[in-house]
Amino acid sequence: MSEAEVRLFELLDKAAASDLGAVPLSALQEACTEVPYVSSRLTGRRRYQLYSGLLLDKPPTVVPDTFREHAGEAGDIHKNVAARLKEVLSEDELLEDADFQGFVCYFATKTGCHFDDEMTGITLALATVIAAAELPPGTEKLFRLYQLLEVLRKDFVVPAASRAFDGSLASLLHLLLQYHDPCFSRHLDQRVVNIGVVLLDWVRRLFVVGDNFQEALRVWDWLLIMGDPTMTVYFALSYLVAHRQRFLAMETKEELTEALRSLVFVLPTRKEDAVNPALHDGRPISFLSLRSGKSLAQNADIAYRSTPHSTRRVIDALLFHDEGSLSKSPDALEGYYTAYTALPLERSDFAESFAPQAAPSALSYVVLDCRSRKSFEFARLPTAICVGDDVGFDNEKFDRVALTLKDIKGNHICVFGTGRPITEEFNLLKMMSLHLVQCGFPYVSMGGFRALIPLIKAKVITIKGAPAADTARGDFADSVAALKDSLTDLLPHLEFDKEEARRKAEAFGNKAKEGVQAAKSWGWSVVQSVGKRLVSSSAPSLAADSTAGKWANRTTGTGGTLVGAGNGRDDLRPTRATAAQHTFSLSVNDDDDEGDLDLITSVPQYTGNVVEYREGEQLVRGKLVAEGSSPPPGENVEASPTAFSPERSKTSKGILLEIDEEFDRLFGDSVSPRDPSSEAVMLPTERTPEGDARKD
Repeated sequence: MSEAEVRLFELLDKAAASDLGAVPLSALQEACTEVPYVSSRLTGRRRYQLYSGLLLDKPPTVVPDTFREHAGEAGDIHKNVAARLKEVLSEDELLEDADFQGFVCYFATKTGCHFDDEMTGITLALATVIAAAELPPGTEKLFRLYQLLEVLRKDFVVPAASRAFDGSLASLLHLLLQYHDPCFSRHLDQRVVNIGVVLLDWVRRLFVVGDNFQEALRVWDWLLIMGDPTMTVYFALSYLVAHRQRFLAMETKEELTEALRSLVFVLPTRKEDAVNPALHDGRPISFLSLRSGKSLAQNADIAYRSTPHSTRRVIDALLFHDEGSLSKSPDALEGYYTAYTALPLERSDFAESFAPQAAPSALSYVVLDCRSRKSFEFARLPTAICVGDDVGFDNEKFDRVALTLKDIKGNHICVFGTGRPITEEFNLLKMMSLHLVQCGFPYVSMGGFRALIPLIKAKVITIKGAPAADTARGDFADSVAALKDSLTDLLPHLEFDKEEARRKAEAFGNKAKEGVQAAKSWGWSVVQSVGKRLVSSSAPSLAADSTAGKWANRTTGTGGTLVGAGNGRDDLRPTRATAAQHTFSLSVNDDDDEGDLDLITSVPQYTGNVVEYREGEQLVRGKLVAEGSSPPPGENVEASPTAFSPERSKTSKGILLEIDEEFDRLFGDSVSPRDPSSEAVMLPTERTPEGDARKD
């Protein structure tokens, strides 16, 4: 027995023999991560001790001395579940039918639990833990089962109320798989397999398929060690991706559907049984070979941290729905995600990633800006590449863009437009994102400039003018090359193992080592990351769905911060967004649609004769001119990248229209009415003939 096993078992014995909380939750989590193939070591009473230590961190619910007095209230469903429960605990001759029936009826009455197929399977799987726990015979086993099942259901089982959002979740989970594994997702799409429904079913069942309880428990071990209920989605996703080679070899819908439906979540117990996903597409941190429950948890954490912030928040809100946490109805949400060909980035994603001092955990996006070149030149995100003149409804143009982007394949890419409800633009963005997905680009998303407007006003993100090299037509390839050279600064500082570090170094050169922290081992770092993730969601205050974790911090001996349990399991999940926070900033039906077009409440008026610089960076052209006034002759007014402020003077409508009508120059058939006063500030070559016009 290794030293790590001895330490873990000592903690488990101490927790079982002492009062509640005698062994800190952090100590148990850390000890588990240090034991190789820990699930194989959790035999007999050990798994029960571990689950009690991880789940029962506050006084358990008081239950009656006996359950059999409630047997008379049991219905047919309760009796059927009780009969199956008796089979699991059949070795205890002191327990009779009335005890089991009363237990199921009492639990359902007190907790509001409905014993459907999913909940029944979860109950039976947990009962196998009780059966092996070497507890005294009789009702003591049912008492312990009640205590564990109550907390497990409350914290990790997806409630029945979330079924109203099944359509939304299925669409969102489909896009999530596409985001992480576009080739596998395309293989399933071509065979009309709704993988979102499959993933959601696994999450609802907590990986219990049929009577394969022991296999499910090995996944539970690590899910409970990590302590985050929303990680269930990423466990399911990671397990699916790990076995992608098996499913890619299947050619028919019927074969795929049956294999996915009957999939048993078997985890390797030896290195020789490792499953290699063979997913190497340029991403800096790829999924590791599935060698154990520990590597499954590691891959789930990689998937979580590589998923856009808003997507993680929405998944949590849909699965563990709180009244008022979402501003859209189930039907509207389903339509919202069904309309997209890639994950949509919301306002909070931009607030987090493009803040002046972005958090190390924030994702770094390469922005493919499909707006007109003039709009791009006027204002852009720091990592934007102008492709507005290089894309169109033409596969050859899409191919050229994809070919040019091959050197930055594997980075998070946002296909970016105005965010306006313009059908032609939206179709173009969808085709561009779908083409990148078909070319095998992972991490493809969609976004729009309109979502940035409140952030620009509040000065919480960085907006810059385009460098001279980007403003010249035909320099798209040069922009990509320049971006590739600076990828070190764009990649998030994530921890991964030495194998991944070497792979990344080969892909991006020795410079990658300067910008990425390669952990010597994973183990405890994943527990730290969970803690930091839940307690320090540090998006700027204006972010649409920023959140503060509710658990108390607990400092560990390793210098990391762990999520503590001082406030009880009620505080397990972070506070979710409310309807007033406008989580879905890309919706064409947002109330702030037209109001946001006053985005540029104070912009430099274009005069064509001033170019401002700061630290070698060309800023927005022109001077800040107060409405109704003009600057003193010769005065040079600097235009800051974050100068779009309500406190500054308003611009003329002509400048607004230059931004608002950018798609006139792309498509020529979406013309908005002009204000006569705009002609004074428009270039002669930009005036359009009078004629019929329509609003966007």
